[in-house]
Amino acid sequence: MRAALLDNQRRVLERIANGAPLGEILETMVKLIEEQADGMRCAVLLADTQQQRLRFAAVPSIPEDYKAGIEPFLSIAPDMGSCGTAAFLRKPVYTQDTQTDPLWKDCGDIAVRNGLRAIWSTPILSDDNAVLGTFAMYYGEPRLPSPEHVQLIDMATQMARVAIEAKGKEEASLRMAEEIQALSRQREDLLRLVIDTIPAMAWSARPDGVVDFLNQRWLDYSGLSWEQYLEAPTSPIQPEDVPRVLEKWRACMAAGEPYEDEMRLRRADGEYRWFLVRTVPLRDEQGNIVKWYGTSTDIEDRKRAEDALRESEERFAAFMDNLPGYAWMKDLQGRYVYINHMVRGLPGYQSLGKTDAQIWPAGLAAEYRANDQQVIATKKPLHTVEHYLHEGKQRHMVGSKFPIFDKTGAVALVGGAGVDITERIEAEGALRESEE
Repeated sequence: MRAALLDNQRRVLERIANGAPLGEILETMVKLIEEQADGMRCAVLLADTQQQRLRFAAVPSIPEDYKAGIEPFLSIAPDMGSCGTAAFLRKPVYTQDTQTDPLWKDCGDIAVRNGLRAIWSTPILSDDNAVLGTFAMYYGEPRLPSPEHVQLIDMATQMARVAIEAKGKEEASLRMAEEIQALSRQREDLLRLVIDTIPAMAWSARPDGVVDFLNQRWLDYSGLSWEQYLEAPTSPIQPEDVPRVLEKWRACMAAGEPYEDEMRLRRADGEYRWFLVRTVPLRDEQGNIVKWYGTSTDIEDRKRAEDALRESEERFAAFMDNLPGYAWMKDLQGRYVYINHMVRGLPGYQSLGKTDAQIWPAGLAAEYRANDQQVIATKKPLHTVEHYLHEGKQRHMVGSKFPIFDKTGAVALVGGAGVDITERIEAEGALRESEE
């Protein structure tokens, strides 16, 4: 008998390990136990989560009339037949004869008419003494369990406990996984709602860079549906920008680094506008990229302003470099911050940032500095005639220095413009000499 019990135990444990449904495992166990003795029928009842009632879980040989009739008497309470009382007391209850046992005074006739006179019930308890259910044996004649029966009962309750707890943990894990997935979906839905609401074009992509979400503002700007975008993901990008954009994006993905680039994106009306596109990776606790999140910021107005500024600077430089005279600007410390082509031709002016003291003799530099300080102090232009030595020849320049104000009205720079009048002075001198 011991060998048969061990074989039965092995077969039940295999069903548990293979992930069979709990009802199937318990049914298999009950049938195997019933094979060990003639005339014996068995059942497994499970407790509800509140541990208030029992229900039949594996009853292959019990009459339907008994199951239906006894159902109102399956409360976990005293004087509730063998099973309800055993579960309540948390100890075995062996009824020798259901016709005479006081525990069956209210329902003994149900057992008797179905030929169940002896009913022995043992609670199935968890490690923390919670009631998982009961294991019951039934005989057609009055009797008490033998030592062999008790051995069978012990093995059955042990196997049932293992099966119930294993499935309970599995179901709890599944419920937890489902709850986590539901919470994750809720959080993702909330995140998408926020992303749809923010005043920016945003999206997300899988770790391989395939876009899996575009917010509503992005779709509204492009005039595309999600399905249209999936058919041609690069279609909104200006064709000239596509090779550069893809090359940089693939390099950033391979390196796992944030992506930033400027590109032109087509609006719903067909106009291309410049956007600053930024994408950053989201990593899990192990450092693996699980998502890419990105935004597109319209910088068309900024680009136009930059182009306009650049064109203005180019026009200014062309104008100043073609003036038939000298032009410059200095900061309040006397450092040159701008010089035109004519000034760059003078010795010492090959680079910006110098002062007159670094270029001219001390006396001349002091004179120039005094003129600048007068302009700063008075906030008014100053007309000058300056004399300097260039390539061994005394030269003369008539000029004007003037303040350049910032937005607050304070002097920010000193500007200057001058014309070389050396030839004119020399001509006037020659004319005077000839007249004399």
